[in-house]
Amino acid sequence: HDPTWSYRKTITIANAQVPEYQINFPVLMNFTDSDLRDNAQSDGSDIVFTATNGRVQLDHEIEKYDNSDGTLVAWVKVPQLYSLTDTTLYMYYGHGVTESQENPTGVWTNGYESVYHLNDDFEDSTDNNRDAANSGSVDAVGLLADAQDFEGTDGSDHLDLGTWNVSGDEITIQSWAKFESFSESSRLISKASSSSPDDHVYGLAMDNSGRPYFFLMLCDDDDCETSILTDSSIFESGKWNLVTGTYDGSWMRLFVNGTQVASTSDSGNLGQNNWDIYAGNN
Repeated sequence: HDPTWSYRKTITIANAQVPEYQINFPVLMNFTDSDLRDNAQSDGSDIVFTATNGRVQLDHEIEKYDNSDGTLVAWVKVPQLYSLTDTTLYMYYGHGVTESQENPTGVWTNGYESVYHLNDDFEDSTDNNRDAANSGSVDAVGLLADAQDFEGTDGSDHLDLGTWNVSGDEITIQSWAKFESFSESSRLISKASSSSPDDHVYGLAMDNSGRPYFFLMLCDDDDCETSILTDSSIFESGKWNLVTGTYDGSWMRLFVNGTQVASTSDSGNLGQNNWDIYAGNN
């Protein structure tokens, strides 16, 4: 126990929650603790997470801290996350004068190109500093903290993430989303020049009946083609869902809430250009 921090709690991650062994994995901590409320600094600056030995400090990012009840939403990069045995961490708090112990960019180092929480700001949490610019979206109640509502009557509400490229033949795109209803095709994340799927380097979207789909522009030499992967089942409206598209150089895969719903074999490198990357729009 470090005597400069007055309090310490054990955090146990049950192995049943870990499908397979992970290294340097960002784990979500989401709980309400009256001891934090009563003894941590008002902004949570003195909250620290350590490895099993209680000494090695882990990188973490606080997405939300409410000192009125001790609600904490934080991401912690866990060095080793075990699937056959529980993983034990420690949380320290109760240091009256320390500066913020957060290190957001240290959490998102395993190949993350950009990460956006959309809680109070539009900053990229990685050290790539690809901060987004908001155009029309407004604050809404999110799954863990604030979210953004893209409900412009002209369908143009969006975040502009820039024009950068992802090179090579691997990519993962992931977003939490909740739709009130389905009346037209809607983009979650896309790098595109128009609303046509053929004019997208990549994208996650919903069609007008609520079916999710994932598209990629894959290139062999100078020949590029857009591949589209979709699911036959209907997305559930009025509910938060996690939508993920992955490509590993051989297969495109589409997941909803962690379950693979579609896959197809494909090959080639991701297209490269100066098209805008949007969250929202259409």
